[in-house]
Amino acid sequence: MGLNVEQKSRHPKNAWVKSATYVALFGIMGCGFSACSLGKMTGNFMSSFATEHVLPYTMTTRDLRLACASGESQANSLLAFGRVMDAPPHLAAIGALQSAGTCMELAAREAELRRLRATFEGRPTLAIDEHTVAKQTHAQAATRFYAAWKHAEAVFGEIGSRCPENAEDELAYLLALTSGLLAVSHDGDARHAAGVPREILPQAMRGSECLDNHKWWGVPAAIRVMVWLGVPGALPEGVDPWAVLADSTALGDAAGVYVARAFAAQAANAYGQPQLLCSQIHSFGEQLTSANADSRYALLNEVAAQTVWHELNKLWMESKGYRAQSNTLECYWDETNERISLEPLPSPDEDEPQF
Repeated sequence: MGLNVEQKSRHPKNAWVKSATYVALFGIMGCGFSACSLGKMTGNFMSSFATEHVLPYTMTTRDLRLACASGESQANSLLAFGRVMDAPPHLAAIGALQSAGTCMELAAREAELRRLRATFEGRPTLAIDEHTVAKQTHAQAATRFYAAWKHAEAVFGEIGSRCPENAEDELAYLLALTSGLLAVSHDGDARHAAGVPREILPQAMRGSECLDNHKWWGVPAAIRVMVWLGVPGALPEGVDPWAVLADSTALGDAAGVYVARAFAAQAANAYGQPQLLCSQIHSFGEQLTSANADSRYALLNEVAAQTVWHELNKLWMESKGYRAQSNTLECYWDETNERISLEPLPSPDEDEPQF
């Protein structure tokens, strides 16, 4: 025998369903009267959720490939909401596109290592082919990092001319500055196939002045050093860029965020400072075993670690034909304790500037 109407209305489950239905109906009616749409509501929610929750949570993780895959899978979905929102979700796109660019960066590194292995084994045809793959992948990385930069300019205005107005936007601004440097660097490795304007470099240098160097782990000063070294005439008179990098790495070590060390390792290898590179590799290995790392930025430390590992892997691949051993962040061979050759690595494009 069925329940009567009065009994149904007192049933907790049915009451919950009825209430939810009323809420949904009133919400849809409200949207209709205010000219909003479900797509716009969803877009606004996803944009704020990405910046307020996805980015901070992802920063606490150490799975770099998962983070980059998330960027690849989410970037277009986020940007598509720009078709139904009042403005595209530029702020959320910065992190997503930089993560997506990291996927291409990792792929380009693998191609570089395969080229070095082929060269070591005396296989010139394969080495040439892997170099071509590397250039193509560098171009894809440059395109994605440049897209992140352009979305940042949509948020902050011309970088280098305006600073972020809110302290909570400073991390996104810092990511944008690094995206700009990476875009130019990868485009150089791709023989400028992506067409990234080099004017980004002085813009990033000026933009770095917006950020407190102590608060942001020495990274703003490290960005300036990379521009000083990469752009002829940019180095201020009387400034020692390597001393500035040393100060930056010390700030990062004290804060437990080691991004500046990644910049230092790349600069040392690119600009013919092999002993400094070895020192950076050894010091970074010591930092990784310390308990000082800031867990809120574990992903940034993983990015830094992978960058330093790549510089070390290039040395091992050139000298031995295989990568550095997984438990050895050192400039020595495990079995002999013999220091590896620290001559600067030859480049197939030696006429190309590093930026």
